[in-house]
Amino acid sequence: MREGNYVRALSSVEPISFCPESWTLLTDHCLNPDCGKPLLWQKLDQVSHCPACKSDQRDFETAAVPMELRQHLKAWADLVHPLADRQSAALAQCHEKLRTLGRGSIFDLVPGLANLIGQPTSDKDHTNLEAIAGAMEVVLGWPEKMLAALEVDAEVSDVCQQSLSTRLRRYAQAPATLPEVRSLLLYDLANDRACSLGAKAELVSARRKVGGMGVREAAASIGVAPPYVTALRRAGILEAKTINRGRVRLELLTRKSCAAARADLEDRMSEAEFSHLTGFSEHAIEQLLSTGHVERLRTPAIDALFDRPMLRRSQAELFVERLRSRVFPLGRDDGDWIPLERAFTAIGGRPKPYGSFLTWMYAQGAHLRAPTGLDGNPDIRALHVSPFVLDRLSKFESEFGVVDGGETVSMVTAGEVLNCDAADLQLLLEGGRLMRSPDRNGLPLMQNVAQAAQQLISFGEINARLGLRERRAARWLRARGILPTLEGFADRPAVENRLGVKLPYGLIRRHLLGLTINKVSRGGAEVTDREWDLARAWIPRQRRSRRGVCDRSVLNAAIWVAATGRRWCDIPAQYGDPSASYSRYHHWKRTGTLETVYRILAREHRRKSVRPKAGSRSPYAEAGVAHG
Repeated sequence: MREGNYVRALSSVEPISFCPESWTLLTDHCLNPDCGKPLLWQKLDQVSHCPACKSDQRDFETAAVPMELRQHLKAWADLVHPLADRQSAALAQCHEKLRTLGRGSIFDLVPGLANLIGQPTSDKDHTNLEAIAGAMEVVLGWPEKMLAALEVDAEVSDVCQQSLSTRLRRYAQAPATLPEVRSLLLYDLANDRACSLGAKAELVSARRKVGGMGVREAAASIGVAPPYVTALRRAGILEAKTINRGRVRLELLTRKSCAAARADLEDRMSEAEFSHLTGFSEHAIEQLLSTGHVERLRTPAIDALFDRPMLRRSQAELFVERLRSRVFPLGRDDGDWIPLERAFTAIGGRPKPYGSFLTWMYAQGAHLRAPTGLDGNPDIRALHVSPFVLDRLSKFESEFGVVDGGETVSMVTAGEVLNCDAADLQLLLEGGRLMRSPDRNGLPLMQNVAQAAQQLISFGEINARLGLRERRAARWLRARGILPTLEGFADRPAVENRLGVKLPYGLIRRHLLGLTINKVSRGGAEVTDREWDLARAWIPRQRRSRRGVCDRSVLNAAIWVAATGRRWCDIPAQYGDPSASYSRYHHWKRTGTLETVYRILAREHRRKSVRPKAGSRSPYAEAGVAHG
């Protein structure tokens, strides 16, 4: 006991709480149970007796140091042993990097590591011997033992306390830590493990090892906004690995799952983008899908992010490129070409046949026209078709598919199918012809729209089928005794029996002769003397009008109006007074004379077998109509 106290007194080191010779625990209180007062010895020769009770401390038993701890505790105590050979032996056991620190710095490092690696005892004046022995074991196996302890702590990190790496960094940065110890932990140890101390550095290193990505990095990789990445994670499409470093927790997305999500999303194109490129409506896109011109892209990632399915971008871009190759600029002589959606107004009772029309156009090698855009190329968002397409509208196939009872359509699509505007749709809804869905959107049911399209025909469709520039559906219905079913609508079966699409003869004559509008305006489509001799025999004799109108001028004016698409008030002065000419024309049309004359002129054309000049592009090839 005396020798142990002597060693402690000479070393003047407070942390040593045991005798390295007798391996008993030292105490600074009297071991007499009746006393227990602090031992304040004034002289070293009196260290065996308590100054208060005079009891000999050697008469009392003290706790012994466990055998398994003595080896590492001895190595620690020998660092400050009075004997030089003991100091040298202890220092020789340490790593080369630690020898440069000096004995005192190594001795000071051990209690610091003990407080970090182990748990201190309840006694505030002493450090747990097991923790000191464990810290000395780490020092003797430096740096491998320290790196292993950090790896173990990273794997079993407790979220209720800081990680060992963070505690080491705080200890190294504390003001009481020796500068050489601070350098050892912050620089040398960081170089050995290729990672700095601290939770942030640990996470960066772990993230590099795992190969994961954060939300923003994953969003940039996939090509979506960060909230979409969160939605993909919640849907289970993106896999995540969680890294815990004490109280710090990081969730990283695996690169493999991000690459798979990017592959699912990179070939997508929204219907809005496709509509912006082509000008096709939602209903037109549905018809293109049904005929295979474009294709849906259905993937788990798309289903998780978007309410509506996407189009396959590669096929949609191929469709746009193919369509552009069939579109030519709309010239000055193409004033009679009709906007595509306006021409399709003459189709009712079924969906608009956009798909079958384009399929026929590609098969026939026909062309479309479009006005020139700002870039100097035809704008495919405003497609125009030849008037001769009207004669083939009934041949373009389209039909309603299997309609689910709860399927809804937008108001725009319903109006396009029924050939009516929003006001007419509202009348159908109020009249009970269309039913709204019971959910919040209140859109029309597709089943009712299909039924209404097969039962009703709108005045707009009747006008389109009578003539694109005429607006006389109500008068046409009255003349045939057909009563409107609703305001703006009539019974489709009754109208279909009396209605057909007929091209005006003037337009047919213009294409037969291969004339431009400018040539028609200069009188190129007027009847010849031979044709007039054949036709005038079928025209009832009338005296010449007081306003200078003759029958031949009226016939030429009717051909001019039909060939140019202009109004009667715009006819050239050489055809006489517009009002008088129109009155006679209307009389011929009402009595059937005009139809007879047109048949005679058409027969004369067939007899002469008039064809376009060699080397010129036939308008019938563009319209898909045979010559003759």
